[in-house]
Amino acid sequence: MKNRLLLKTLCVIALFSFSSCKEYFITTKINSNGTVERTVICNITADKANKHPYVPETFLMDSVWSIKPSRDTVKKNDVIKADIKFSTFDEAVQELKKPRRNFDSVIDINIEKHFKFFFTYYTYKETYKPFNLFKKTPIDKYFTKEEIAKLKEGSDSVWVKSKLDEYFYYNVIDTFLDIAGQKFRSEHQINFSNYLTFEKKKNIIAEWLYVINKDKDNRLTIELIKKYFDKVIAQKLTKFLKNDKVLEKIFNSMSRFDGKYENAVVMPGIITASNSKSIEGNKAIWKFDQKDFKFFEHEMSAESRVVNTWVIAVSAIVIILLIAGLMLPKLRKPHYS
Repeated sequence: MKNRLLLKTLCVIALFSFSSCKEYFITTKINSNGTVERTVICNITADKANKHPYVPETFLMDSVWSIKPSRDTVKKNDVIKADIKFSTFDEAVQELKKPRRNFDSVIDINIEKHFKFFFTYYTYKETYKPFNLFKKTPIDKYFTKEEIAKLKEGSDSVWVKSKLDEYFYYNVIDTFLDIAGQKFRSEHQINFSNYLTFEKKKNIIAEWLYVINKDKDNRLTIELIKKYFDKVIAQKLTKFLKNDKVLEKIFNSMSRFDGKYENAVVMPGIITASNSKSIEGNKAIWKFDQKDFKFFEHEMSAESRVVNTWVIAVSAIVIILLIAGLMLPKLRKPHYS
């Protein structure tokens, strides 16, 4: 019974990490005068199990932002709206790239302006970096180069989902076993490595992965625990997972970034290039889930151009003056009948 509880708890916690209870609507307006306006709206669904959901620290929570919390009584959502205006492109980049509290920077962003005679070009590139706290084994060490290329190509395929789930759970199990080992040493003076050699650990993870995906009633899981651990260790693992909730705390931290995203950038002039699948006038829009940057970078880019009317006007005046200068001597030359 205790073994069943152990694995049930682990699986419930793991599944929790993939739930989406937040919707982000991010709009970045790049102005031709060099200023940048950023608005983030986050709709948070709070259920009975999550009455006080995490504030979306992915983008907010600095004093320089204007933050307005509210309540949507119709949809029963908590809504957080944050606005900020930057006086320069550099100022925007520095603020948006800052680490948030205990997290490394999740966003990498670059905004540039290039003057090319008749046109001014604006480029925008924003990248969400991979965010996965369970990354003890780097993804490029787990998969081959060919597999990684295939994973990046088809994020919605069944094969990709199963392989990424496999990688994620592998790291979850590996992390759980390591943390349990540290706890056993500090509290029980038990050297967990005596019960878990490298080869044994490798075999446990391989079989545990199979159990998590295939075993609906936990029968195979119980047999697996009995196979690799004695009663004393199994009981201590159960107590450790129930009381300390280490994995749950890590998953809760990850949930700050979980959700659905709609990122839009409004560019000056006409958009000439973008990797967005949706363009409305001078606005490029990207829609994705946190799973899209859980393991790999998610890049959004756009380029636009503005006609420099003043350059055209000045050029026209210069041309007219040149033509006038060339014609004037001819007009002044006397005509003989």
